[in-house]
Amino acid sequence: MFAVNDVIDGRFHLRKSLGSGAWGELFAADDRPRYGALAGGLSGGGMMAADHSAFVEVVLPSSLPPGITVDTVEREMKAFKNAAGSNLVTCLDCGRENGGRVPGLTYLAMESWGESLEERLQSPIGLTVQDVEAIAKDAVMALGALHARGLHHHGIHPKRIVRVGDSWKITPSGPTAALGPRIVSPEKKIGPAEDVYALGLTILHALLVADGQVVALDDLATDHERWLTKVPEQWRRALARCLVKDPNRRGAVQDFLTPVAAPSKPVIDWIGEPSDNGSRDAATPKAGNLNVTSLEQQKRDLDIQIEKLNAEIQAARGDRVIRLGVFGVRGSGKSSLLAAWSLFCVDRSDPTRAMQLRFPDDGSLQYLKEVRSPILKEGKSRATAMAEPKTIHFEIVLDGDAGREVWRIETMDFSGEFVELMSDKTGVKTFAKQTHEFLQQSHVILCCHRWNDNSQETLEAINRVLANYASHFILALTRLDERGEVPKSPEELESMLQSLEQDSPIYFGNLIANIQDIYHRTGRAGIMAICPLGKNFADPRHLPRGRELCVDDLAPIAIHEPLRYAVERRKEVEPGLHKRLQRLKAELADLDKEVVSARAVGECQRQDERKKLRDELTGLRERLLLCLDKGKMPRQEDQHALLQLSRMATDLDESAMKHECNELQKRITNECGRSAAWRQRAIELLVLVIFAILLGATLLWFAWPRAAE
Repeated sequence: MFAVNDVIDGRFHLRKSLGSGAWGELFAADDRPRYGALAGGLSGGGMMAADHSAFVEVVLPSSLPPGITVDTVEREMKAFKNAAGSNLVTCLDCGRENGGRVPGLTYLAMESWGESLEERLQSPIGLTVQDVEAIAKDAVMALGALHARGLHHHGIHPKRIVRVGDSWKITPSGPTAALGPRIVSPEKKIGPAEDVYALGLTILHALLVADGQVVALDDLATDHERWLTKVPEQWRRALARCLVKDPNRRGAVQDFLTPVAAPSKPVIDWIGEPSDNGSRDAATPKAGNLNVTSLEQQKRDLDIQIEKLNAEIQAARGDRVIRLGVFGVRGSGKSSLLAAWSLFCVDRSDPTRAMQLRFPDDGSLQYLKEVRSPILKEGKSRATAMAEPKTIHFEIVLDGDAGREVWRIETMDFSGEFVELMSDKTGVKTFAKQTHEFLQQSHVILCCHRWNDNSQETLEAINRVLANYASHFILALTRLDERGEVPKSPEELESMLQSLEQDSPIYFGNLIANIQDIYHRTGRAGIMAICPLGKNFADPRHLPRGRELCVDDLAPIAIHEPLRYAVERRKEVEPGLHKRLQRLKAELADLDKEVVSARAVGECQRQDERKKLRDELTGLRERLLLCLDKGKMPRQEDQHALLQLSRMATDLDESAMKHECNELQKRITNECGRSAAWRQRAIELLVLVIFAILLGATLLWFAWPRAAE
């Protein structure tokens, strides 16, 4: 076995072992040794020099998986050498050792490299999103070069994307890649599809880390759909296609560089940014106007709101039910749309976002079969009979930006006149109540309207009922094929709307004005063009001769767009909740700062108040003691000031000053008692003196006449 200081083919001088590689053990080596075969003993014990020009990988037969021979590895090494590209690590030589200490041992010599992508992502230097995008494009080109030659890598991993000079390249791999780091695809089969999956997960991991979101590769493999929304838009669609679990539907490596763009749809979507009226700054004073207690109460209120919002997010994440209210008056094409959904269960109009409809509810499918039967016989559906509304359930399987998704759709088929609550027709009010309850709880309301219908039914329904609900509202213009070419893009639809408004300025102008009014009030409205049957079979020229209609005769236009629209609107719920959550957390962080600031300000104020209290108490104490020492009572003003300072000491929790105030108060009380006692004795003495004077005067009065005699 080769070891440090050995020389391979008289050219590559092994200097240091770097651990395991793709096929065996990896060594740092000098290309064309400077000191001959025995120079290793003269070069510091074979320590790695700073300018090693090659890495040499030596095959270890004992490490090869069962069924893999050295000959297999040698063939793959030579294939890698022949597949040289600008973003593949350059192969200097490969084959078997002809001479040397271990003749016949297989090796691969490559240009040396520096750090790996994994090491760079873990380093403090890191990478920007723009750097990761450039590295990803280089890796895609390298993998494309391998796939173009019929090879696959079988070991794409951040450790195998390395820095060579100023560029990044992919190191070779092969059957023994399982011995090193490896990303296993869901199908657990080697091949180009596995390489695409591994590269997609590697790019997603690097983009997230560059954006400050460290997510382990193992966590991404089990939940990559949730993280795709965090990457730039230009990579989101490509990564979603290349991380599809089904290898037959997974994209190719070229999809990373040239992703398939979504076709334009005849949809005008008016979705406004919701106004953020929950900002605390507009309604709540800042810290200067609030004490710490008020701020802490606000923090507790915010914590409660955040807890409730987290519960809503968890509920929204697990809720995959969409209530779709489909409304339309007679002749609007509503029933034809429901029937078309059951006929065309796969949407092939958008190759990047496949959609499939499933009907696990036998009752719903049987009902729709009855609705679609007249279409295949007469070319049109029959008007919905006046009866109890029928609830219809089915599922949508959709490949979106976040991967494969399954949504459960709940809709209802009912007569358009059921929306009119004031109708006097028998039974209508009873059925209308169910209709209203369903529409009121719908996430999206689709209002089907025939393009040339100038009756007031749809307009009245919008004005009196539909416009009052908080649902996303979409007006679907149907049977536009009757007037010519059906619009294929929002621009064509906008032009058609202007033409229709010119032809019918009173009715159609009012209709569009009402839709715009809904948008201005709710921020949620739109217009789309759909043709459930694709052709106007009221025209006999469109009906086949000698047979009934079949599905192949129908060419529906944009019939799946209402479903796609409903899914997109429903998917906005969780990001909207996350946005509110981030805002509340930001407010909570601001409140924390305000509480700290308020406490600091309060502490400074308390220090100032303590100093002021100490100064005032010192001056007052001197005045009080001066009076008390002389046996005099302090002035009333000083006694009142002492009571005030005692209260301030209590408020400031200053026990020493509080004790001092109490002691002064006791001395004043004692002095007051002594003064009262002296006054009492003085009064008693005065009374005795007066009594004595009176007694003496009386005696003198009686004694004076006698003395005169």
